[in-house]
Amino acid sequence: MSRYRVECATHAADQRDQLPRSERAAFDARVGDLERDPHKAGDYSEREDSYTTTFGETGIILYTFSDLHVLPDGNVRVTILRVTWFEW
Repeated sequence: MSRYRVECATHAADQRDQLPRSERAAFDARVGDLERDPHKAGDYSEREDSYTTTFGETGIILYTFSDLHVLPDGNVRVTILRVTWFEW
């Protein structure tokens, strides 16, 4: 079984850093799910060749990865491309 390491693209890191505290906790919990198994944590879009998953009440994470590209440390990189949330 692969091990996964989650990293944010620069734009996604900026978005993550702007999350309200309550949403950040939910985001971090979902990242833990991605580290365990990004296949099960989200839904794959063949058209977009990426995955989406939700966090908190209104958050969405767009991410990508490939089990074929193993990093030198033996992990597979999961790259978060975009973090979106809605405030009411």
